[in-house]
Amino acid sequence: MIGLLLLAKAMGGDLDGRVAFDTLAATSRTEDPGAGVPQSSAMDVGIQARGELSELDGRLTIGVDYRGRVPVAGVFRNREQHLLFRAEAAWQSGPWEVGLGRFTVPNALWVSMDGVRATWRSKTLGITGFVGRRGLSTSRRNVPLNVFLPVVGGEIRATTKTISASLNGGLAGDRIELPGLTEDVQAGAVQAQVSVRASERTLLGASTSLANEANFLVGPNVGDLSLTVQALSLYRAQAFASWRMAPKIRLRTTFLHQQVAVAPDASLGLPLVDPSFTDLRVQTVLGNPAVGFVRPDVRFRARTERFELRFGVATEAHPPALRGAYGLARGWLEQRLDDPSFVQHVRWQIGAGFERGPGQIEAGVGMVDRTAGPVSSRSSTAAGLESEDLSPFVLEAQNVAFLRGFFTSRGWFGGLDMEANLLDRELRAFLQVGIIGRTSW
Repeated sequence: MIGLLLLAKAMGGDLDGRVAFDTLAATSRTEDPGAGVPQSSAMDVGIQARGELSELDGRLTIGVDYRGRVPVAGVFRNREQHLLFRAEAAWQSGPWEVGLGRFTVPNALWVSMDGVRATWRSKTLGITGFVGRRGLSTSRRNVPLNVFLPVVGGEIRATTKTISASLNGGLAGDRIELPGLTEDVQAGAVQAQVSVRASERTLLGASTSLANEANFLVGPNVGDLSLTVQALSLYRAQAFASWRMAPKIRLRTTFLHQQVAVAPDASLGLPLVDPSFTDLRVQTVLGNPAVGFVRPDVRFRARTERFELRFGVATEAHPPALRGAYGLARGWLEQRLDDPSFVQHVRWQIGAGFERGPGQIEAGVGMVDRTAGPVSSRSSTAAGLESEDLSPFVLEAQNVAFLRGFFTSRGWFGGLDMEANLLDRELRAFLQVGIIGRTSW
C-alpha cells in the first residue's frame, strides 16, 4: 500500500476544492386565508462542497459535488435536502475514458444518475454511452436505493475550427413526489445542436429537441381529494445568428418554436392554457461594455389564441473618471397586439454599483407588475404549515429594493444578497462564505 501511495505521489496530481457555507432567511406575508398564518418566516443553513482529485498524471480523476440545506428556524420551514450531484471515479487511457459512480449526463432532460459511462475521443470526434439508474429525481429528492428507475443513452459530438455539432438521446425513469402523491414515469429525449463560425464576426447555430414526458401538470380529481398527474411532451426548435457588425455594434437574431402536447383530461379539473408558441427575437448591443452600452431587445411571440409584443432596453454606464462606479437602468414591457391596452407584464430596475478588482457591490430598486399574480406553494394541514420548495424565499413583491455584494480572492470568497418588499414588509437575505483551495504535486 505504501508503495502504491509513493508511486501516485511520484507521478503527479492535482487537487481542486471548494467548500461554502450559507444562511438564507426570509419573511413572508399573505392575505390568502387558505395559505395559513398571514405572517411567516423561515431560515435555512446550507453547505456546498465540490472537489476534484486528479492522480497518476491525470489518468485517474475523482469528483464530488454535494449540496445540502437544513431548516433551523421560522414558522414556515422548508424540507431538508441532502443532494449528491456527483460522486464519480474516472479512468483515462489513450482515447478512452470510463467513469463509475454518480454523474450528470448530456441530455435534453436533466438527469443525475448512478451507473457507468464510457467515452472515446479523437481530435475532432467524441462518442459517449451511459447506463444505470436515476439518482436524483426532478423533484430534487434522492431516489431510494431499492427503487430502480432505468437510464440509458449516449452522445456523439464533433468539433472543428469552424463547426461544432452534437447529437444525444436516451431514456430515463423519473419519480414525481408531492404531498400525498408519488408516481413513477418513463421519459425519453433526443437533442441535436450545431454551431458554425461563418467568419470572425459571424456565428450561426441551430438546435432541436424532442422530450417525451418532459414535465408534468398536477391537478385535483373532480369530487375527490386526491391528485392527478399528467405528463407533457415537449418539442423545441431554435436557430440563431450573431453578427459583430463593428467593434461597438453587435446584433443577434433568434427564432424559437415550442410545441407542447397536452392531452385533454377532464379529471384534472383545471382550465389548461396551451404553452406552445413561436418567437422571433432581435437583440442589439451598442457600445463598449467596459465604458457603457445600450442593449435594445424586441421579441414577437405568436400563440394559438393571440399575438404578443415584448420589448425592452437595458443600459449601463461605466464612466472612466469614476474608476469603478457605474449606473444601470433596465425596462421591459409585454402587451397583446390584438388589444394594445392590455399590458401583461411590466418591469423596470434602476441602480448603481462599484466594481474594483475582485469585489463588487450593487444597490437599487425594481418593480414587477403582471396580470397573473404570483403563486405561493404554502399549504396548511392539521400538522401545521408545509412547503415543497423555497417559495418563502422568493418575494411576492411588486416593488423591491435590493443590495448585492461579492468578493473573491485566491483562498476565499463571500457574497451577500438582500431584498426588501417596499409595500408588504417582506425581507429576504442570503449570506455565503467559502474557501477555495488548490494544490499540485
